[in-house]
Amino acid sequence: MLEDSVKIQESDKEKKPLYNRKDVNDILKRVKIIEAFEEIDIGSRHGKITAILIPNGHMNGSVSVLIKDGVTKKNTLFTGDIGRPNQLTCGGYNEYSSKYPDCRIHTILTESTCFEKDPVSFSEREINIFNAVTKTAQRGGVSVMPLIAGRLAPTMEIFHNDQECRGQFLDYHFYMDAPLPRKVLKVHQDLGPDYMSNWYGDDPCFYKTKENSMSRFNIKNLTIVESHEQSKLLVEHLAYSSEKAIVFASGGMVTRGRSVNYRSGKFNQNPNNSFILTCFQVPGTRGAEMIKEIENGKVERKTAEVIWADGNSSHASGHELIDFYKRFNLNSLENFILGHGREPARETGSREIQKEDFAEYTSIFLPKLRQIVAIG
Repeated sequence: MLEDSVKIQESDKEKKPLYNRKDVNDILKRVKIIEAFEEIDIGSRHGKITAILIPNGHMNGSVSVLIKDGVTKKNTLFTGDIGRPNQLTCGGYNEYSSKYPDCRIHTILTESTCFEKDPVSFSEREINIFNAVTKTAQRGGVSVMPLIAGRLAPTMEIFHNDQECRGQFLDYHFYMDAPLPRKVLKVHQDLGPDYMSNWYGDDPCFYKTKENSMSRFNIKNLTIVESHEQSKLLVEHLAYSSEKAIVFASGGMVTRGRSVNYRSGKFNQNPNNSFILTCFQVPGTRGAEMIKEIENGKVERKTAEVIWADGNSSHASGHELIDFYKRFNLNSLENFILGHGREPARETGSREIQKEDFAEYTSIFLPKLRQIVAIG
């Protein structure tokens, strides 16, 4: 991810890079691997401060960070992006919450990405994707699914299991036009079945054997697109093709990555084709603009259709977030800080938190950019 980020920064001639290749090499030399739930000393000027990395079910490897101050005896939980209770590939926070530390939490800093949304069931999420793909194929078009790096693996898992269990999409041609997501997928494959959950959908024991677990990313009729030149040729080939095809393209927010080739080329000029968005679209990105066009009813149907497959973000939604917080000891909670979300989501989060018993004596903050919040 760091190496890919350097390439992106180098391609932007208007902004000075935050870091370069040498910086990345220096960082990688200093990486230390620790176990989940292992308490480590991170030092301080006035006493002992420790940290515990707590898996939070967003994706494989994602964690919340619990900071314990040995002097003030105050503990701060930085949640990071919070996953769903049950999550593809990593299992979700239900997989780990029985191991969460019972120490009192005094401050929570958290995301609010999907706070205003109600959770969508797994079966409904599947249906939203399958309906979008089927609708596109029925009118003779091709579907492109722009995906951020961590979303390729679970998306492939869905189509694999649908091919295996229901016999659907066996007559489709799949293209993986996604260099960085493919590297992340290989990490999953190299680490093996013990790194991945046996969950699928609402079934905690779906994968019965290690062989069964490792096959979850195998899709029939899959072609890997290697170079950028091959990607551009594929765009030309699929632009007005009647082939039943699905493209997994890098660049989940259609601002960078291979998905831009499809949005800016001939592919987008065919109204039979579709862009199926499943990732959360950060404000200011092209993907967010595409969603806004749908919401405002201003989509010009002389171009490829934009379809929002709702509920497929790997972020927890609505009461799932509240449920995650309650897995911790909040009897002494003093501060609740909501960030990482649009204002409607943060405001919804604030209202919902205020309803909870643990928030009776808690100060709730919706800080502005660069605002300092005192939590001492």
